[in-house]
Amino acid sequence: MTRVAVFPGSFDPITYGHLDVIGRAASVFERVVVAVLVNPRKSPVLREEDRIEAIREAVGDDVGLARAWLRLSDVHWLASHWGPRTDALEKALIYARRAGHKRYERWILGTLATSLLFGPTPMEKAIERCEETLALDENDPVLEARVLNVVAAAKGAVGRFDEGREDYRRGRAILEDLGHRLLPALGTLAGGSLELYAGNLDAAEAELRWGCDSLEEVGEKASLSTVAALLGRVLYAQGRYEDAERYVDLSDSAAQREDAFSQAILGGTRAKILARRGSLEEAEALARETVTVAEQTDALEMHGDALMDLAEVLRLADRSDEAAAAVTEAVARYARKGHEVSRARAEAWLQTAPS
Repeated sequence: MTRVAVFPGSFDPITYGHLDVIGRAASVFERVVVAVLVNPRKSPVLREEDRIEAIREAVGDDVGLARAWLRLSDVHWLASHWGPRTDALEKALIYARRAGHKRYERWILGTLATSLLFGPTPMEKAIERCEETLALDENDPVLEARVLNVVAAAKGAVGRFDEGREDYRRGRAILEDLGHRLLPALGTLAGGSLELYAGNLDAAEAELRWGCDSLEEVGEKASLSTVAALLGRVLYAQGRYEDAERYVDLSDSAAQREDAFSQAILGGTRAKILARRGSLEEAEALARETVTVAEQTDALEMHGDALMDLAEVLRLADRSDEAAAAVTEAVARYARKGHEVSRARAEAWLQTAPS
């Protein structure tokens, strides 16, 4: 038997039988992953997953299957295809449980919670699944904290602000007691979102600013791009446009071009800033490009937010009818996601918009 690490730095090495057959299957799969990393905007040929599953089923390697579906979920994550990512994680969870691999199972459960939050799964269903995970006797404080962060943001999206704040505080306290710094900084995306949904912009700013400072300190750029972009959105909502632009620039400098999540947030805010400066054509072009970026994903909240940013640009250009049409589309996206707070705000915008 040969021992190989299935998740360097995170999990113990796993003993594989039939390594030659499994290795060939893994090699096929890795080529798919590499192809996506090289050209993330091009849809990968993902049917290689079927070949991998068939080979691994033949040798009964449940851990290998869990690993394969995890890697496939990463392909979908790069493209912000959260629904397919959720499906891949659900399969990975089945095989991890069948193998009795607790460390894989716990990692998958935490990652699955995030996928449910950002993807097309309705918010109430995401909350339900998170609470089912929290009810498991996993004895894993990091998993508990990760899921508490997700459920906090999801509860904020449906207007359960006090419950969400309590969950967020519990999750952050767990991580701080364990001596973590990076994970609480990453978690400010949830805390900041929750306070933004609640309309508490000062609290949202405080959370996200601490997150940005902490992430810059440790040099973690991938998450910094998203946290900084959201802080830019909060500062714009406060009317602090120069401050907002500074964080949009910070996000832009840290974000990868393929990071649709960050690009959609920073692009929408930058477009609104440009419109306020009178660069209306440039602002509209950027806002529409941002809508296109969002629509290439299945993140319904992102769709709605990009449309609301476009509506703001059109409103500033005195094109109220077109702005109202964009907001009407946003309402539909928020409704599909079950994002009740954003849906209600968009509907209120339509009721108060000039006819």
